[in-house]
Amino acid sequence: MQDKKQKGAYYTPKIISDFMVRYLSNIINRNDLDILEPSVGDGVFIESLIEYLPKGNFNKANITLVEIEESELKKAEKKLHNKNINYKTVLEDFLKFNTKKKFSLIIGNPPYIKKSLLNEEQKILAKKIHQELGLSKREINNIWTAFVIKSVLYLTDDGILSFVLPADFLQVKYSEEIRMLLENIFARLDVFIIDNTLFPEIDQRVVLLFAYKKNNKKGVYFYKIKDINNNLYKEISSNGLTISNLKWNHYLLETNEINLLNKIYSELPKINDFVTSNTGIVTGANNYFIVNKEKVEKYNLHKNILPIVQKGSFVNGKISFEENDFKNLVANGQPTYLLNLKDSSKINLKIEKYLRIGEELEIPYRYKCSQRTKWYIIPNIKKKIPELLFYKRSHLIPKLILNNAKTYVTDAAYEIYPIEDFDKYSFVYSFYNIITLIFAELLGRKYGGGVLELTPNEFKKLPILFNNISIKEFKLFEKEFQNTDNKIQTLIGKSYIGNLNQKYLSENEFDSLVQIYSKLNGERFNTGANIVYKQWRAKYYILNKYV
Repeated sequence: MQDKKQKGAYYTPKIISDFMVRYLSNIINRNDLDILEPSVGDGVFIESLIEYLPKGNFNKANITLVEIEESELKKAEKKLHNKNINYKTVLEDFLKFNTKKKFSLIIGNPPYIKKSLLNEEQKILAKKIHQELGLSKREINNIWTAFVIKSVLYLTDDGILSFVLPADFLQVKYSEEIRMLLENIFARLDVFIIDNTLFPEIDQRVVLLFAYKKNNKKGVYFYKIKDINNNLYKEISSNGLTISNLKWNHYLLETNEINLLNKIYSELPKINDFVTSNTGIVTGANNYFIVNKEKVEKYNLHKNILPIVQKGSFVNGKISFEENDFKNLVANGQPTYLLNLKDSSKINLKIEKYLRIGEELEIPYRYKCSQRTKWYIIPNIKKKIPELLFYKRSHLIPKLILNNAKTYVTDAAYEIYPIEDFDKYSFVYSFYNIITLIFAELLGRKYGGGVLELTPNEFKKLPILFNNISIKEFKLFEKEFQNTDNKIQTLIGKSYIGNLNQKYLSENEFDSLVQIYSKLNGERFNTGANIVYKQWRAKYYILNKYV
């Protein structure tokens, strides 16, 4: 039997399936239900349906259960034994499942399996399912999207789809097509935000989706579950608006806030109007290919190295990485040199010894290294040094820094190059602006612990309110930035000064932006939506005048 990660078997806690069925029981008012569960697992949804769906509806229902694991299917079947319910079991991968039957309710928790863990047949089947509804021909990123799409094909004209989905559904680029598809097919979508602690095995949030083919109240609606055991929840967005069709993680915002952000996003230039960006160097084995000064000396690597910053933690708290900062890393024994061997490189005995160590560690068999003509020659190392670095993952705030130390960077960051001759100091200053911070929250992907990640395309889409400043102003800002523990307050204050100079925002609009950022940041860190805003007002709002 496959392990849980391989088959995506993160079983649904019964409190979640109970909530979903209780919620549906208040909506479903028909007694001729045809129910499909495309990935039965241990049968927890069967238990909830038996317990909470009104008997007049459920006793006359017809249920089809599909499951790839025979032992799991038998568990679910046992739960229906002697229940006087019509059911059919199908031992099959749902990707291969085929029927002419349509279902009025499709419910469940599809498997979450990354593309890298799928076999070739599953990849081909999933891709074909995507194409059936006219989606892009690229390979899928995760199997759950194919389950959602295929389920849509089996719904009746008034059917309901009810799934537990990863929060990726709301925010990542690869699910954008799915969101647009669902908006086009379904009259109404209800999305319930749920605490990720109910799934301790997976490091991400989950959401509950209820999609209705027919509904008098149309749109996309978001809810926050307050008490899952008693089905208590509150509506947190009731207008169905989206922000420039970006993502669905704007659900905390009010209509006037969404309208303000749409206005700003349509008017301001974006990052890619100023710079180009590339992913940093992919070594295939950082711990081997990036060495410290001691190894450089030991294996005589002096002529075959380049300076590099391996981790974002090496530049924490900085907006400018200087030569002295790099020298300090070297002096502290940090790995700061990239092994840069070429076909023309002279391999002396000491270097050969280091290469043999790599072979003993089986570095040549790692995926990236195995694709190379010579496993130890890292391709695509550009001669041009990036002027700025943007780290794709961040914690408190996104991290854009000046690369005055003139180092290379790993794929933990993006290499940034100006399109035209403009002031890079002003660019960095302008980046740390409440508008850019807000859209980083909206465009980026959230991970457990409050980690925020932006893909290259998401970074390029960030709006920026460009302010030309002097070097003296930048140095003052840099000093304040590096010497304060609460960088958010510093940045909000500085961004307002820049906005006021541009006469771009009114005081009320800026105040709204602070509230918006407070909500989004508070949601990411689960600290409450008003903490940042209240702290900011206490510091920057005096006698109805902004400092």
